[in-house]
Amino acid sequence: MAPSGKHFISDPKTLVRNSLTGLAMANPHLAFDEQQKVTFTKDLADLRQQQVTLFCGGGSGHEPAHAGFVGHGALTAAEHGTLVVIKNYTGDVLNFGRAIERFKSERVNHGKPLPNVTTVVVDDDVGVVNPNDDSEGGVGRRGLAGTVLAYKLAGAQAAAGGSLEQVKNIADYAVSHSFTIGCALNAASVPGQGMPRSLKDNEVEIGMGIHNEPGFETKELQAADILIPSLVKHIVSSEPFKKACPVVETPAITLLVLPKDESHYNNLLALVDQPAYCPAGSTTRHDESAQGPSVEFEPASDPTWERVIAEAYNNVVVEEPYVTLLDQLMGDGDCGQVLLSGATAIHEASEAKELPLNDPAAALARISSLIEDAMGGTSGIIYCLFLDGLAQQLCALEIKDNGSLSAKVWGKAMLGALDTLYQYTTARPGHRTLIDALQPFASTLSETGSRSTAHMQPKRGRAVYVQSKDSTADAGAAGLVAVLKGVVSALK
Repeated sequence: MAPSGKHFISDPKTLVRNSLTGLAMANPHLAFDEQQKVTFTKDLADLRQQQVTLFCGGGSGHEPAHAGFVGHGALTAAEHGTLVVIKNYTGDVLNFGRAIERFKSERVNHGKPLPNVTTVVVDDDVGVVNPNDDSEGGVGRRGLAGTVLAYKLAGAQAAAGGSLEQVKNIADYAVSHSFTIGCALNAASVPGQGMPRSLKDNEVEIGMGIHNEPGFETKELQAADILIPSLVKHIVSSEPFKKACPVVETPAITLLVLPKDESHYNNLLALVDQPAYCPAGSTTRHDESAQGPSVEFEPASDPTWERVIAEAYNNVVVEEPYVTLLDQLMGDGDCGQVLLSGATAIHEASEAKELPLNDPAAALARISSLIEDAMGGTSGIIYCLFLDGLAQQLCALEIKDNGSLSAKVWGKAMLGALDTLYQYTTARPGHRTLIDALQPFASTLSETGSRSTAHMQPKRGRAVYVQSKDSTADAGAAGLVAVLKGVVSALK
Protein backbone atom coordinates (compact mmCIF):
# COMPACT_ATOMS: atom_id res chain seq x y z
CA MET A 1 0.00 0.00 0.00
CA ALA A 2 1.75 3.16 -1.19
CA PRO A 3 1.49 6.32 0.94
CA SER A 4 -1.16 8.69 -0.44
CA GLY A 5 0.55 12.05 -0.72
CA LYS A 6 -0.88 12.94 -4.15
CA HIS A 7 -4.22 14.65 -4.79
CA PHE A 8 -6.32 15.95 -7.68
CA ILE A 9 -6.41 19.62 -6.67
CA SER A 10 -5.78 23.03 -8.21
CA ASP A 11 -4.40 24.94 -5.22
CA PRO A 12 -4.24 23.79 -1.56
CA LYS A 13 -5.08 27.35 -0.45
CA THR A 14 -8.45 27.30 -2.25
CA LEU A 15 -9.22 23.62 -1.75
CA VAL A 16 -11.82 24.04 1.00
CA ARG A 17 -13.66 26.83 -0.82
CA ASN A 18 -13.61 24.95 -4.12
CA SER A 19 -14.80 21.73 -2.48
CA LEU A 20 -17.73 23.37 -0.70
CA THR A 21 -18.69 25.37 -3.78
CA GLY A 22 -18.86 22.11 -5.73
CA LEU A 23 -20.87 20.44 -2.96
CA ALA A 24 -23.50 23.19 -3.11
CA MET A 25 -23.63 23.08 -6.92
CA ALA A 26 -24.13 19.31 -6.88
CA ASN A 27 -26.90 19.45 -4.25
CA PRO A 28 -29.72 21.89 -5.09
CA HIS A 29 -30.98 22.15 -1.50
CA LEU A 30 -27.66 23.59 -0.25
CA ALA A 31 -26.26 27.12 -0.29
CA PHE A 32 -22.68 28.17 0.43
CA ASP A 33 -21.68 31.46 2.05
CA GLU A 34 -18.21 31.86 0.53
CA GLN A 35 -17.11 34.72 2.78
CA GLN A 36 -18.01 32.93 6.03
CA LYS A 37 -17.22 29.44 4.62
CA VAL A 38 -20.59 28.11 5.84
CA THR A 39 -22.83 25.56 4.12
CA PHE A 40 -26.55 25.68 4.98
CA THR A 41 -29.97 24.68 3.67
CA LYS A 42 -31.43 27.20 1.21
CA ASP A 43 -34.73 27.37 3.08
CA LEU A 44 -33.05 28.14 6.40
CA ALA A 45 -34.97 31.41 6.79
CA ASP A 46 -38.30 29.53 6.70
CA LEU A 47 -37.05 26.47 8.54
CA ARG A 48 -35.92 28.36 11.63
CA GLN A 49 -39.49 29.64 12.04
CA GLN A 50 -40.73 26.05 12.25
CA GLN A 51 -38.22 24.04 14.27
CA VAL A 52 -35.04 23.98 16.31
CA THR A 53 -32.06 24.52 14.01
CA LEU A 54 -28.89 22.43 14.22
CA PHE A 55 -25.38 23.61 13.41
CA CYS A 56 -22.19 21.60 13.51
CA GLY A 57 -18.72 22.73 14.48
CA GLY A 58 -15.80 21.16 12.65
CA GLY A 59 -12.59 22.35 11.08
CA SER A 60 -11.70 22.49 7.40
CA GLY A 61 -9.98 19.42 6.05
CA HIS A 62 -12.62 16.78 6.78
CA GLU A 63 -15.07 17.74 4.02
CA PRO A 64 -17.66 16.53 3.36
CA ALA A 65 -17.65 15.05 6.86
CA HIS A 66 -19.77 17.90 8.23
CA ALA A 67 -21.13 19.83 5.25
CA GLY A 68 -22.25 16.47 3.85
CA PHE A 69 -24.79 16.13 6.66
CA VAL A 70 -26.56 19.44 6.00
CA GLY A 71 -30.18 18.83 5.04
CA HIS A 72 -33.69 18.30 6.37
CA GLY A 73 -33.79 15.80 9.20
CA ALA A 74 -30.12 16.44 9.99
CA LEU A 75 -28.14 19.71 10.19
CA THR A 76 -29.66 23.01 9.11
CA ALA A 77 -26.84 25.36 9.30
CA ALA A 78 -34.16 31.06 15.56
CA GLU A 79 -36.96 31.42 17.04
CA HIS A 80 -37.17 27.84 18.27
CA GLY A 81 -33.55 27.81 19.41
CA THR A 82 -30.31 26.48 18.00
CA LEU A 83 -28.20 23.50 19.01
CA VAL A 84 -24.52 23.49 18.02
CA VAL A 85 -22.87 20.05 17.86
CA ILE A 86 -19.08 20.17 18.31
CA LYS A 87 -16.41 17.46 18.34
CA ASN A 88 -14.20 17.60 21.43
CA TYR A 89 -11.03 19.17 20.06
CA THR A 90 -9.64 22.35 21.58
CA GLY A 91 -9.69 24.23 18.27
CA ASP A 92 -13.26 23.16 17.46
CA VAL A 93 -14.62 24.05 20.89
CA LEU A 94 -12.91 27.46 20.92
CA ASN A 95 -13.74 28.41 17.31
CA PHE A 96 -17.39 27.49 17.44
CA GLY A 97 -17.74 28.82 20.95
CA ARG A 98 -16.47 32.08 19.50
CA ALA A 99 -19.09 31.90 16.72
CA ILE A 100 -21.82 31.59 19.36
CA GLU A 101 -20.48 34.49 21.41
CA ARG A 102 -20.08 36.66 18.30
CA PHE A 103 -23.73 35.98 17.43
CA LYS A 104 -24.77 36.93 20.97
CA SER A 105 -22.61 40.06 20.84
CA GLU A 106 -24.13 41.21 17.55
CA ARG A 107 -27.66 40.64 18.88
CA VAL A 108 -27.17 42.67 22.04
CA ASN A 109 -25.33 45.42 20.13
CA HIS A 110 -28.47 45.82 18.00
CA GLY A 111 -30.75 45.96 21.03
CA LYS A 112 -32.11 42.43 20.55
CA PRO A 113 -32.52 39.79 23.28
CA LEU A 114 -29.93 37.06 23.70
CA PRO A 115 -30.60 34.11 21.37
CA ASN A 116 -31.56 30.68 22.66
CA VAL A 117 -28.40 28.75 21.79
CA THR A 118 -26.88 25.72 23.47
CA THR A 119 -24.12 23.22 22.66
CA VAL A 120 -23.36 19.52 22.75
CA VAL A 121 -19.72 18.41 22.76
CA VAL A 122 -19.12 14.91 21.36
CA ASP A 123 -16.41 12.90 23.14
CA ASP A 124 -17.01 9.27 22.17
CA ASP A 125 -13.39 8.14 21.68
CA VAL A 126 -12.25 5.29 23.91
CA GLY A 127 -9.04 4.57 22.00
CA VAL A 128 -6.88 7.02 23.94
CA VAL A 129 -8.18 7.92 27.40
CA ASN A 130 -6.34 9.91 30.07
CA PRO A 131 -7.46 8.42 33.41
CA ASN A 132 -6.54 11.67 35.18
CA ASP A 133 -8.73 13.95 33.04
CA ASP A 134 -11.49 14.17 35.64
CA SER A 135 -9.15 15.13 38.49
CA GLU A 136 -6.89 17.36 36.41
CA GLY A 137 -9.59 19.09 34.37
CA GLY A 138 -8.04 17.90 31.10
CA VAL A 139 -9.38 18.27 27.59
CA GLY A 140 -11.14 14.90 27.77
CA ARG A 141 -11.84 12.28 25.10
CA ARG A 142 -11.82 13.11 21.40
CA GLY A 143 -14.91 13.38 19.20
CA LEU A 144 -15.13 10.75 16.47
CA ALA A 145 -17.87 8.88 14.58
CA GLY A 146 -20.39 9.29 17.40
CA THR A 147 -20.83 12.81 16.04
CA VAL A 148 -22.84 11.39 13.12
CA LEU A 149 -25.27 9.68 15.50
CA ALA A 150 -25.73 12.95 17.37
CA TYR A 151 -26.46 14.71 14.04
CA LYS A 152 -28.97 12.05 13.02
CA LEU A 153 -30.91 11.73 16.27
CA ALA A 154 -30.99 15.45 17.09
CA GLY A 155 -31.88 16.35 13.50
CA ALA A 156 -34.75 13.88 13.45
CA GLN A 157 -36.03 15.14 16.81
CA ALA A 158 -35.93 18.74 15.56
CA ALA A 159 -37.68 17.85 12.29
CA ALA A 160 -40.40 16.13 14.33
CA GLY A 161 -41.10 19.42 16.13
CA GLY A 162 -39.15 18.77 19.31
CA SER A 163 -38.25 21.61 21.65
CA LEU A 164 -34.66 22.76 22.09
CA GLU A 165 -34.57 20.89 25.41
CA GLN A 166 -35.80 17.68 23.76
CA VAL A 167 -33.34 18.02 20.88
CA LYS A 168 -30.44 18.61 23.26
CA ASN A 169 -31.51 15.69 25.47
CA ILE A 170 -31.49 13.21 22.59
CA ALA A 171 -28.11 14.52 21.42
CA ASP A 172 -26.77 14.20 24.97
CA TYR A 173 -27.98 10.60 25.07
CA ALA A 174 -26.24 9.83 21.78
CA VAL A 175 -22.99 11.33 23.10
CA SER A 176 -23.04 9.66 26.51
CA HIS A 177 -23.93 6.24 25.06
CA SER A 178 -21.65 6.24 21.99
CA PHE A 179 -18.21 4.64 22.14
CA THR A 180 -15.72 4.70 19.28
CA ILE A 181 -12.24 3.44 18.59
CA GLY A 182 -10.23 4.60 15.58
CA CYS A 183 -8.39 2.19 13.31
CA ALA A 184 -6.18 3.43 10.47
CA LEU A 185 -4.25 1.85 7.60
CA ASN A 186 -2.20 5.02 7.19
CA ALA A 187 -1.96 8.64 8.29
CA ALA A 188 -3.97 11.39 6.60
CA SER A 189 -2.12 13.88 4.41
CA VAL A 190 -2.69 17.61 4.07
CA PRO A 191 -2.72 18.55 0.35
CA GLY A 192 0.53 20.17 -0.65
CA GLN A 193 2.44 19.02 2.44
CA GLY A 194 3.06 15.35 1.74
CA MET A 195 2.76 12.48 4.21
CA PRO A 196 3.54 13.35 7.86
CA ARG A 197 4.34 9.71 8.64
CA SER A 198 3.57 6.32 7.11
CA LEU A 199 2.69 2.83 8.26
CA LYS A 200 4.15 -0.23 6.60
CA ASP A 201 2.03 -2.10 4.08
CA ASN A 202 1.28 -4.83 6.62
CA GLU A 203 0.58 -2.54 9.60
CA VAL A 204 -2.52 -1.04 11.18
CA GLU A 205 -2.64 1.59 13.95
CA ILE A 206 -5.30 1.28 16.64
CA GLY A 207 -6.57 4.47 18.26
CA MET A 208 -5.24 6.97 15.69
CA GLY A 209 -7.12 10.28 15.74
CA ILE A 210 -8.60 12.16 12.78
CA HIS A 211 -5.73 14.67 12.91
CA ASN A 212 -3.08 11.91 12.94
CA GLU A 213 -2.85 11.92 16.73
CA PRO A 214 -0.93 8.78 17.72
CA GLY A 215 -2.93 5.73 18.72
CA PHE A 216 -2.06 3.25 21.44
CA GLU A 217 -0.93 0.30 19.33
CA THR A 218 0.64 -0.40 15.93
CA LYS A 219 0.43 -4.02 14.93
CA GLU A 220 0.28 -6.39 11.99
CA LEU A 221 -2.82 -5.99 9.81
CA GLN A 222 -5.28 -8.80 10.52
CA ALA A 223 -8.32 -10.14 8.69
CA ALA A 224 -11.46 -8.11 9.44
CA ASP A 225 -13.21 -11.01 11.20
CA ILE A 226 -10.31 -11.12 13.65
CA LEU A 227 -9.63 -7.40 13.99
CA ILE A 228 -13.22 -6.23 14.62
CA PRO A 229 -13.93 -8.47 17.65
CA SER A 230 -10.69 -7.23 19.23
CA LEU A 231 -11.84 -3.64 18.75
CA VAL A 232 -15.24 -4.42 20.28
CA LYS A 233 -13.49 -6.06 23.23
CA HIS A 234 -11.41 -2.91 23.75
CA ILE A 235 -14.56 -0.75 23.68
CA VAL A 236 -16.58 -2.77 26.20
CA SER A 237 -13.60 -3.12 28.55
CA SER A 238 -12.82 0.62 28.52
CA GLU A 239 -13.49 2.66 31.65
CA PRO A 240 -15.89 5.13 29.92
CA PHE A 241 -18.01 2.21 28.64
CA LYS A 242 -18.07 0.39 31.98
CA LYS A 243 -18.98 3.60 33.79
CA ALA A 244 -21.96 4.26 31.48
CA CYS A 245 -23.02 0.63 30.97
CA PRO A 246 -22.03 -1.51 33.97
CA VAL A 247 -24.07 -4.50 32.73
CA VAL A 248 -24.22 -5.39 29.04
CA GLU A 249 -25.50 -8.87 28.20
CA THR A 250 -24.72 -9.23 24.48
CA PRO A 251 -22.69 -6.30 23.15
CA ALA A 252 -23.00 -5.96 19.38
CA ILE A 253 -20.56 -4.26 17.02
CA THR A 254 -22.14 -0.86 17.42
CA LEU A 255 -21.31 2.61 18.69
CA LEU A 256 -24.68 3.22 20.32
CA VAL A 257 -25.93 1.44 23.45
CA LEU A 258 -29.73 1.32 23.29
CA PRO A 259 -31.86 2.09 26.36
CA LYS A 260 -33.67 -0.65 28.30
CA ASP A 261 -36.83 1.44 28.76
CA GLU A 262 -39.23 0.27 26.01
CA SER A 263 -40.74 3.71 25.32
CA HIS A 264 -37.31 5.37 25.09
CA TYR A 265 -36.05 2.45 23.00
CA ASN A 266 -38.91 2.73 20.47
CA ASN A 267 -38.56 6.51 20.25
CA LEU A 268 -34.84 6.20 19.57
CA LEU A 269 -35.36 3.66 16.78
CA ALA A 270 -38.09 5.84 15.25
CA LEU A 271 -35.65 8.75 15.10
CA VAL A 272 -33.00 6.53 13.51
CA ASP A 273 -35.52 5.41 10.87
CA GLN A 274 -36.74 8.94 10.06
CA PRO A 275 -35.46 10.06 6.61
CA ALA A 276 -32.75 12.73 6.41
CA TYR A 277 -32.18 14.72 3.23
CA CYS A 278 -28.43 15.18 3.14
CA PRO A 279 -26.30 15.53 -0.02
CA ALA A 280 -26.81 11.81 -0.61
CA GLY A 281 -30.54 12.57 -1.01
CA SER A 282 -32.44 15.53 -2.41
CA THR A 283 -35.17 18.03 -1.56
CA THR A 284 -37.18 20.48 -3.63
CA ARG A 285 -37.58 23.28 -1.07
CA HIS A 286 -35.50 26.36 -1.88
CA ASP A 287 -35.05 29.78 -0.33
CA GLU A 288 -32.40 31.97 -1.96
CA SER A 289 -32.84 34.71 0.66
CA ALA A 290 -30.86 32.98 3.41
CA GLN A 291 -27.48 34.58 4.01
CA GLY A 292 -24.85 35.11 6.65
CA PRO A 293 -24.99 37.83 9.31
CA SER A 294 -24.22 41.43 8.45
CA VAL A 295 -22.56 43.86 10.85
CA GLU A 296 -23.47 47.55 10.75
CA PHE A 297 -21.60 50.31 12.57
CA GLU A 298 -20.70 53.98 12.16
CA PRO A 299 -16.95 54.78 12.35
CA ALA A 300 -16.04 57.42 14.93
CA SER A 301 -12.81 58.76 16.45
CA ASP A 302 -11.79 58.88 20.11
CA PRO A 303 -8.33 60.11 21.20
CA THR A 304 -8.08 57.78 24.24
CA TRP A 305 -8.97 54.65 22.27
CA GLU A 306 -6.60 55.65 19.47
CA ARG A 307 -3.75 56.25 21.93
CA VAL A 308 -4.34 52.89 23.63
CA ILE A 309 -4.40 51.06 20.29
CA ALA A 310 -1.23 52.79 19.11
CA GLU A 311 0.70 52.08 22.32
CA ALA A 312 -0.42 48.43 22.41
CA TYR A 313 0.62 48.02 18.77
CA ASN A 314 4.03 49.65 19.33
CA ASN A 315 4.72 47.44 22.33
CA VAL A 316 3.76 44.30 20.39
CA VAL A 317 6.20 45.33 17.62
CA VAL A 318 8.99 45.62 20.21
CA GLU A 319 8.14 42.36 22.01
CA GLU A 320 7.36 40.21 18.95
CA PRO A 321 10.91 38.74 18.62
CA TYR A 322 10.85 37.66 22.28
CA VAL A 323 7.38 36.09 21.96
CA THR A 324 8.51 34.31 18.79
CA LEU A 325 11.61 32.98 20.55
CA LEU A 326 9.53 31.58 23.40
CA ASP A 327 7.22 29.85 20.96
CA GLN A 328 10.14 28.37 19.05
CA LEU A 329 11.28 26.76 22.30
CA MET A 330 7.88 25.29 23.20
CA GLY A 331 5.72 25.39 20.03
CA ASP A 332 5.73 25.97 16.29
CA GLY A 333 7.26 29.45 16.43
CA ASP A 334 4.39 31.48 14.95
CA CYS A 335 2.87 33.00 18.10
CA GLY A 336 4.72 36.32 17.81
CA GLN A 337 3.88 36.83 14.14
CA VAL A 338 0.24 35.86 14.70
CA LEU A 339 -0.05 38.41 17.53
CA LEU A 340 1.65 41.08 15.41
CA SER A 341 -0.78 40.38 12.54
CA GLY A 342 -3.73 41.01 14.84
CA ALA A 343 -2.21 44.14 16.36
CA THR A 344 -1.38 45.47 12.90
CA ALA A 345 -4.92 44.96 11.62
CA ILE A 346 -6.39 46.85 14.59
CA HIS A 347 -3.80 49.64 14.35
CA GLU A 348 -4.38 50.11 10.62
CA ALA A 349 -8.16 50.25 11.11
CA SER A 350 -7.69 52.84 13.86
CA GLU A 351 -5.35 54.95 11.74
CA ALA A 352 -7.85 54.80 8.86
CA LYS A 353 -10.67 55.94 11.20
CA GLU A 354 -12.65 52.76 10.48
CA LEU A 355 -13.60 51.81 14.06
CA PRO A 356 -16.77 52.86 16.00
CA LEU A 357 -14.71 54.20 18.92
CA ASN A 358 -17.57 56.27 20.36
CA ASP A 359 -19.43 53.05 21.31
CA PRO A 360 -17.27 50.75 23.51
CA ALA A 361 -19.29 47.55 22.89
CA ALA A 362 -19.43 48.12 19.13
CA ALA A 363 -15.70 48.94 19.07
CA LEU A 364 -14.84 45.71 20.88
CA ALA A 365 -17.09 43.67 18.57
CA ARG A 366 -15.43 45.19 15.51
CA ILE A 367 -11.93 44.63 16.92
CA SER A 368 -12.88 41.01 17.60
CA SER A 369 -13.87 40.60 13.93
CA LEU A 370 -10.55 42.09 12.82
CA ILE A 371 -8.67 39.66 15.04
CA GLU A 372 -10.69 36.76 13.64
CA ASP A 373 -9.60 37.66 10.11
CA ALA A 374 -5.99 38.49 10.95
CA MET A 375 -4.99 35.97 13.62
CA GLY A 376 -4.94 32.19 13.42
CA GLY A 377 -4.32 29.56 16.04
CA THR A 378 -5.75 29.09 19.50
CA SER A 379 -4.58 32.45 20.88
CA GLY A 380 -6.53 34.38 18.23
CA ILE A 381 -9.77 32.61 19.10
CA ILE A 382 -9.21 33.19 22.83
CA TYR A 383 -8.81 36.92 22.17
CA CYS A 384 -12.02 36.88 20.10
CA LEU A 385 -14.02 35.00 22.73
CA PHE A 386 -12.85 37.34 25.46
CA LEU A 387 -13.63 40.49 23.44
CA ASP A 388 -17.08 39.18 22.44
CA GLY A 389 -17.82 38.45 26.07
CA LEU A 390 -16.51 41.89 27.05
CA ALA A 391 -18.82 43.56 24.53
CA GLN A 392 -21.79 41.64 25.93
CA GLN A 393 -20.87 42.64 29.48
CA LEU A 394 -20.72 46.35 28.59
CA CYS A 395 -24.15 46.06 26.95
CA ALA A 396 -25.51 44.34 30.06
CA LEU A 397 -24.09 47.18 32.18
CA GLU A 398 -25.81 49.64 29.80
CA ILE A 399 -22.55 51.35 28.86
CA LYS A 400 -23.49 53.41 25.81
CA ASP A 401 -20.49 55.73 25.53
CA ASN A 402 -16.95 56.25 26.76
CA GLY A 403 -18.02 58.77 29.38
CA SER A 404 -19.68 55.98 31.39
CA LEU A 405 -16.48 53.94 31.60
CA SER A 406 -14.20 53.67 34.63
CA ALA A 407 -11.43 51.33 35.64
CA LYS A 408 -13.77 49.43 37.97
CA VAL A 409 -16.40 49.10 35.22
CA TRP A 410 -13.74 47.74 32.87
CA GLY A 411 -12.56 45.32 35.57
CA LYS A 412 -16.08 44.08 36.31
CA ALA A 413 -16.80 43.61 32.61
CA MET A 414 -13.48 41.79 32.10
CA LEU A 415 -14.24 39.34 34.90
CA GLY A 416 -17.62 38.65 33.27
CA ALA A 417 -15.89 38.16 29.94
CA LEU A 418 -13.56 35.61 31.57
CA ASP A 419 -16.65 33.64 32.63
CA THR A 420 -17.68 33.60 28.96
CA LEU A 421 -14.23 32.36 27.98
CA TYR A 422 -14.29 29.66 30.66
CA GLN A 423 -17.36 28.11 29.02
CA TYR A 424 -15.16 26.98 26.13
CA THR A 425 -11.77 26.23 27.65
CA THR A 426 -10.55 24.30 30.67
CA ALA A 427 -7.55 26.66 30.98
CA ARG A 428 -7.46 28.39 34.37
CA PRO A 429 -4.91 30.48 36.29
CA GLY A 430 -1.79 28.40 36.90
CA HIS A 431 -2.17 26.29 33.72
CA ARG A 432 0.64 28.09 31.83
CA THR A 433 -1.58 29.97 29.35
CA LEU A 434 -2.41 33.61 28.69
CA ILE A 435 -5.20 33.26 31.30
CA ASP A 436 -2.44 33.71 33.88
CA ALA A 437 -1.97 37.29 32.66
CA LEU A 438 -5.58 38.11 31.87
CA GLN A 439 -7.27 37.06 35.11
CA PRO A 440 -4.96 38.93 37.54
CA PHE A 441 -5.11 42.06 35.39
CA ALA A 442 -8.93 42.02 35.38
CA SER A 443 -9.13 41.31 39.11
CA THR A 444 -6.72 44.11 40.01
CA LEU A 445 -8.55 46.57 37.79
CA SER A 446 -11.91 45.60 39.28
CA GLU A 447 -10.75 45.80 42.89
CA THR A 448 -8.52 48.89 42.93
CA GLY A 449 -10.12 51.25 40.42
CA SER A 450 -8.79 54.09 38.34
CA ARG A 451 -6.20 55.58 40.71
CA SER A 452 -4.07 52.45 40.59
CA THR A 453 -4.05 52.29 36.80
CA ALA A 454 -1.05 54.60 36.44
CA HIS A 455 1.05 52.36 38.68
CA MET A 456 -0.26 48.98 37.56
CA GLN A 457 2.04 46.34 36.15
CA PRO A 458 0.35 43.40 34.44
CA LYS A 459 0.56 40.50 36.89
CA ARG A 460 2.27 37.27 35.99
CA GLY A 461 1.47 33.68 36.79
CA ARG A 462 3.75 31.61 38.97
CA ALA A 463 5.48 29.65 36.21
CA VAL A 464 4.24 31.33 33.08
CA TYR A 465 6.04 34.63 32.76
CA VAL A 466 9.20 34.39 34.83
CA GLN A 467 11.86 32.10 33.44
CA SER A 468 13.44 29.73 35.94
CA LYS A 469 15.78 26.80 35.79
CA ASP A 470 13.02 24.32 35.04
CA SER A 471 10.44 26.40 33.14
CA THR A 472 10.06 28.65 30.14
CA ALA A 473 7.62 31.54 29.85
CA ASP A 474 4.44 30.77 27.90
CA ALA A 475 4.53 32.57 24.55
CA GLY A 476 0.80 33.37 24.47
CA ALA A 477 0.92 34.83 27.97
CA ALA A 478 4.02 36.86 27.17
CA GLY A 479 2.25 38.22 24.09
CA LEU A 480 -0.75 39.30 26.14
CA VAL A 481 1.55 40.97 28.67
CA ALA A 482 3.00 42.99 25.77
CA VAL A 483 -0.51 44.16 24.85
CA LEU A 484 -1.46 45.00 28.45
CA LYS A 485 1.78 46.90 29.04
CA GLY A 486 0.95 49.03 26.03
CA VAL A 487 -2.57 49.68 27.34
CA VAL A 488 -1.27 50.67 30.79
CA SER A 489 1.41 52.93 29.27
CA ALA A 490 -1.20 54.77 27.19
CA LEU A 491 -3.42 55.38 30.23
CA LYS A 492 -0.68 56.79 32.52
